[in-house]
Amino acid sequence: LTAPFFQAGAARVAGMAAEAPTYAAAGHDYLALPGAQGQVDLAALLTRLGSEQVNDVLVEAGPRLAGAFAQAGLVDEYHLFLAPKFLGSSARPLLDWPLEHLAEAPQLEILSATPVGADLHLIARPVRGA
Repeated sequence: LTAPFFQAGAARVAGMAAEAPTYAAAGHDYLALPGAQGQVDLAALLTRLGSEQVNDVLVEAGPRLAGAFAQAGLVDEYHLFLAPKFLGSSARPLLDWPLEHLAEAPQLEILSATPVGADLHLIARPVRGA
């Protein structure tokens, strides 16, 4: 609760605990959405947000959460920024998704590629059923 994110104003937090009075006491909204394997039920989260007329959700996250959304088929569109640099073998992955073979990798349809400074902004959608 001391992180700058929570200092900016009321926030909505999704978690596993049945209740989180510390968040409520600090003026934040807490959604208890326990899922499998000790993780938040992401599909239930999006369903709940949709019932509240939230139609767009930006997931700007690390590889574990981003990978969980991707593996669950909950990503409609990716916005990827590519820098003209090689990161090397110790770089962190974009998605935590244990794929053994290239054939297992999901297919993406690139909708646009736009230069942004020295980088490239790609917008791509998963090809369903591919």
